[in-house]
Amino acid sequence: MSSVGLILAMGAAVYALRLAGLALPETTVPPDWNRALRFVPIALLTALVVASLSGQADGLGVRLVAASGGALVAYRTQKMWACIASGMLLYWLLRSG
Repeated sequence: MSSVGLILAMGAAVYALRLAGLALPETTVPPDWNRALRFVPIALLTALVVASLSGQADGLGVRLVAASGGALVAYRTQKMWACIASGMLLYWLLRSG
């Protein structure tokens, strides 16, 4: 499957999920699903970080320091946006300096 086909298929799947959510507004999500869905954001962030750290070897130290800084901020603030923003800022500062 080509990249364009894959992107279109993923877009259609996301659209279908959102449409299903709008079509079933009074349906409640089971408590087990709710508990499991709370881990989706951190699982996605972890997958992105691991994929970026296991990439090319050049700049690995900078990426590791930025990821560690972001993890520390996430631990201290308990805010996902602060983790992402601080990790990106730290990475940018280390790469430009």
